[in-house]
Amino acid sequence: MPGYALHQCGLYATRSRGRLALRIGRSAGFLRARADRPSLYRVWREQKASGGTRLIEAPREDLKAIQRRIADLLQRVLPPDYGHRHARKKERRHQNRPAEITGIMVAEERVAVPHRHYKKMQHARIAARLTEDDRERSALSARARSLEGQIQRLKRLTS
Repeated sequence: MPGYALHQCGLYATRSRGRLALRIGRSAGFLRARADRPSLYRVWREQKASGGTRLIEAPREDLKAIQRRIADLLQRVLPPDYGHRHARKKERRHQNRPAEITGIMVAEERVAVPHRHYKKMQHARIAARLTEDDRERSALSARARSLEGQIQRLKRLTS
């Protein structure tokens, strides 16, 4: 699939829902009706083979179509000469990117906390709210607090 630079992506510098709607081929009203609605996701737990449970947050089909279109546009963006990777098995796909350094990203002399740290923290918080088991809730809450502490320390180091 041919790619393009970030500044050539149709989503680059999109600052309004109306412009976003135009870029992904939907109406602004369609996006507005779906913005920030918890009912857009079905949430449930599934049993893992290891015995634990996994939190599943699946988008409804209309939201999934929007996400798929945005992902399609973003996947065409060529990777910059900076960035990070955190999974050894993905190295072949990201050969021209430097490895992550102790949980931070370095780009043009700027240091940032990877988005996945925030995502892990949010998942732990949601799972803690949904679980019925007090021990599991306590462990998940502790995990969320630990991740929040890590993020705060990284922010202090990078500011």
